[in-house]
Amino acid sequence: MTSYVSNAPRRALAAFLALLLASTAVGQVTVFPGKVVGVTDGDTVKVLIEGNQLLQVRLSWIDAPEKSQAFGSRSKRHLSDLVFGREVDLHTHGLDRYGRTLAVIVTDRVDANLEQVRSGMAWVFERYISEAGAAIQATLSASRGRSSRAEARTVEGHTRAGCAVAVSPS
Repeated sequence: MTSYVSNAPRRALAAFLALLLASTAVGQVTVFPGKVVGVTDGDTVKVLIEGNQLLQVRLSWIDAPEKSQAFGSRSKRHLSDLVFGREVDLHTHGLDRYGRTLAVIVTDRVDANLEQVRSGMAWVFERYISEAGAAIQATLSASRGRSSRAEARTVEGHTRAGCAVAVSPS
């Protein structure tokens, strides 16, 4: 009995990952509820899901400065204000190359990924924009219409190759 109990969390995590990979294979988004218990930086969080499983979650389609980079702490703080300690829905669609769950995080009907971009705390990954939702695509298009390409590629004056950032609506 003891070995069954100690393996239960592993089985739950394995079942979650199997479901996530299966839905990804057919191009579906799977929604999981959870609670954000940690914020690593402006685009990565730790979420506790059913069965007390801890997931590393990478916000889809965006990139934020690392903690050690300029405005990294600001981006992390902004994301923390949005999601830390809150119940969220993870709209998952796969795993990244590091094994983190890729997801759009929604809390209180607010898309945290989009809010990171709108606030200027993250960039949109241009190469993945065709996979992104209409809201992120529209935000990126609006930023291109109101700013030069050089301006659209900066967060507080810092550039990131392969990314573009939206300018906050006036």
